[in-house]
Amino acid sequence: MDFKFLLVAINAKYIHSNPAVYSLRACAGEKLRRHVELAEYTINQPMAEILADIYARRPDAMGFSCYIWNWRLVRELLGELPKLLPDAAVWLGGPEVSYDADVILREYPQVAGIMVGEGEATFRELLDYYVKGARAAGREGEELVAGSGGEGEEPVVGAGSEGEEPAAGAGSEGEEPVAGAGSEGEEPVAGAGSGGEEPVAGAGSEGEESVAEAGRVDMESRVGAGEGSAVPECPCAAEEGRGRRKAGPAVGLADIPGLCLPTGYTPCRPLTDLSAIPFLYDDLAPFENRILYYETSRGCPFRCSYCLSSIDKAVRIRDMGLVEEELQFFLDHRVRQVKFIDRTFNCSHAHAMAVWTYLLEHDNGVTNFHFEISADILWEEEIELLSRFRPGLAQMEIGVQTVNPRTLEAIRRTMDIERLESAVTAIRRGGNVHLHLDLIAGLPYEGYESFGKSFDWVYRLRPHQLQLGFLKVLKGSEMWERAQEYGIRYLEQPPYEVLCTDWLSYGEVLRLKGVEEMVELYYNSGQFVHTLNFLENAFPGPFAMYEALADFYREEGHLAMSPARASRYQVLLDFAGRRDSRRREVYRELLTYDLYLRENAKSRPGFAPDISAWKEAARSFYREEEQRRRYLPDYEGFDSRQLGRMTHLEPFAYPVWDIDRMAAGYGAFGAGESMGHTFVLFDYRSRSPLNHEALARPIHGGLDSATGCCTDL
Repeated sequence: MDFKFLLVAINAKYIHSNPAVYSLRACAGEKLRRHVELAEYTINQPMAEILADIYARRPDAMGFSCYIWNWRLVRELLGELPKLLPDAAVWLGGPEVSYDADVILREYPQVAGIMVGEGEATFRELLDYYVKGARAAGREGEELVAGSGGEGEEPVVGAGSEGEEPAAGAGSEGEEPVAGAGSEGEEPVAGAGSGGEEPVAGAGSEGEESVAEAGRVDMESRVGAGEGSAVPECPCAAEEGRGRRKAGPAVGLADIPGLCLPTGYTPCRPLTDLSAIPFLYDDLAPFENRILYYETSRGCPFRCSYCLSSIDKAVRIRDMGLVEEELQFFLDHRVRQVKFIDRTFNCSHAHAMAVWTYLLEHDNGVTNFHFEISADILWEEEIELLSRFRPGLAQMEIGVQTVNPRTLEAIRRTMDIERLESAVTAIRRGGNVHLHLDLIAGLPYEGYESFGKSFDWVYRLRPHQLQLGFLKVLKGSEMWERAQEYGIRYLEQPPYEVLCTDWLSYGEVLRLKGVEEMVELYYNSGQFVHTLNFLENAFPGPFAMYEALADFYREEGHLAMSPARASRYQVLLDFAGRRDSRRREVYRELLTYDLYLRENAKSRPGFAPDISAWKEAARSFYREEEQRRRYLPDYEGFDSRQLGRMTHLEPFAYPVWDIDRMAAGYGAFGAGESMGHTFVLFDYRSRSPLNHEALARPIHGGLDSATGCCTDL
């Protein structure tokens, strides 16, 4: 009977996968890999269900990948598994257990040990140790070749020195990290605009060299030479007094580097050569309908105080030849989305240009690639390259976090706000790249009013998504060490989210939670773009609008009811009508336009204006279109009735399709002024790859209400 080591991943959502466990298995080598089994669950599954499944698998040893989103569930399992599988060794790894591994082992004596830091090479040697032990006990019938590589396989680990903390992590919003103790994925902590200790971009204009160019050169030097560059000295190499032993041939657990055992820490392990890690996705079957995560670099050159990635400043980049082969694999298989988990993808200009150029030249017209970047260090040639991307080929996540200068200084972010604004504006103007911008509430020196200003600044850049996150005080981060100094009180249990600070009360945090929910329901859904843009004129700014909307939801009891998507339109109309009653009819049309942009509604919503007088005109239009195909040339073969069902024709008294014109005419529209009815044809076969809106064609000549014919024909 073969020895079985079960690697357990408990993800935040089903669509997530955990590249950590796949990377550990891949690095075990071809012969040892057969001893590894993977089990993925989600935090939404009952503990008893996970417990039963693990028991049914009967592992000889098991390892749990531990993060802030699953640590509570893992701890529950740690209490029950030894009762059912008393002979199975339990191991832990990941950022949630790496910083204070010795403390956790004292709390959970049933745990055999913890893999600290990057886990690929450590797990390989640990697995080899157990397999050899099973053979010695008579449980393995085949002859194994001695050596730390295990069963005759060559070692995967690259040369270099070790860092105790991991390099790689996940993106924002609960994404799963890579092997080792990377940064926590629920916080938008990395990349995405991380600031460094040294200036990155100066105050010069886009075309100037001077300070901006000097900053870029410095960034490249901090990243290293790229592929094949040497790994810096291990930061823990000089540590003493933590029970570390000198490295030597692996004989027992105490000789395997990168472990924390009940008896103490074993030697440091060199950082992994990223180019030596095998590609994870030779078989795509387990990832059907799930996000694929991909890593081309580890580490981060920045030192953001809230982020664990700041601990590992050694940036290692995967060989571009390998990257091109692997990107082509994704393209050939036409996967839906690949999410790069590089902490700051564009910290190396050369690497970013190489990857983006390859994607531009080999685009398959289907696959979307997600990157976390720092916008203020983008070069003009990078922005120009991105402007040539197919709409939907790429999306960029950019962490702004705050625009309060004192806060930026306190959290060690050197960010050129003007350059960031210029870069985001340029990308947004291109209309082909999806933009996702992040903010963090609860940072030092940022109170409620200051956060509102940061919100308004980011909002006016008009990203496709705006994530309002809350500070998570991660163990081992500088923010954790200085929490008392800043008066930061946070949850004792994961996700360690901020409760209040010296500048932000708990009541204000709760108000921001309400704003966050409104942003998610209305802005990030993308279903109310034209309505929100017009409604903003009735408030001092965007933050005030969402603040008032959250108050309205609370007062009317909608938060407790969680209104369905369709009813949110009516709720927004009621809110707008109360705030801006003179323009209620304008809001009815705006909401109608927003609704039909997204879907060809089968039944007409109750809030929409009455268009019964125009029905015959619409029927006549489709009969005319059946004959002439002036607006719907791609619908050849369909008769007028089918055209009417497959598209939608709607009359509007206001130019609701033109955001800028509506904003400019806010005052006039309030006086009841309209431009006469203009029909808009919604074509659901032609949708934007960025926001999935239907193509909306205003028929500017209008329709004759009696015949339905275009009056400009």
